[in-house]
Amino acid sequence: MIPRLPVFAILLAFGSTAAQAQSMSPDDVRRQEREILKQLIEINTSDSAGNTPIAAKAMADRLLAAGFPAADVQVLGHAPRYQNLVARYRGNGSGGKKPLMLMAHLDVVDARREDWTTDPYSFVEKDGYFYGRGTNDNKAGAAMLVANFIRLKREGFTPSRDLIIVLSSDEETDGLTIQWLLKEHRDLIDAEYALNTDAGGGVYEKGKPAGFSVQASEKVYLSFTLDVRNKGGSRLGTTPFIT
Repeated sequence: MIPRLPVFAILLAFGSTAAQAQSMSPDDVRRQEREILKQLIEINTSDSAGNTPIAAKAMADRLLAAGFPAADVQVLGHAPRYQNLVARYRGNGSGGKKPLMLMAHLDVVDARREDWTTDPYSFVEKDGYFYGRGTNDNKAGAAMLVANFIRLKREGFTPSRDLIIVLSSDEETDGLTIQWLLKEHRDLIDAEYALNTDAGGGVYEKGKPAGFSVQASEKVYLSFTLDVRNKGGSRLGTTPFIT
């Protein structure tokens, strides 16, 4: 679950121009963000359900309805039940730099109804919190990215470089989809660097920002070799042992 806060906003210094053609009111922005998050939560994208293609298409449809060209909004993957969304927001190229990639994942860990006080695949607002599988990991991130692309498009925002959204479909399992994209469709996601909404983030205390964490990597490992020289054996009979 996550606190009921405005569904985030990425405020990056893209070096942009904005026409403010269809400026959205704060209430409209929050309403849209909430609708997108609700839609995603109520699509069961656990691995056993295999519904990530439905979620990816739902987000693609929203971007297309907001005016993104079909060529810049693609749903694709290495297998029919594992489909990603890759969407590009065209910049004017004035920065002379490669795109920025913004990432989240659509899949969630399986949830059993008997383990929850609410239906894990229903979006519930209660006592100032949102409940539902993926509200935190990581459909909030996916909703944030899609909502901000739509908002910026309507406001006539033009970044100085291209921006790319990648919503992957198997982060909670083997992560093959992002590897497939890198191998088979590198041109779609080739970027200077990526920002992943699946880690880090702000911490609020009594409604005020208290800190912001940044995570540099995840799902890596270290190998250790231990050289033990002690003879071993137990001394519990002669030495005090405190637990």
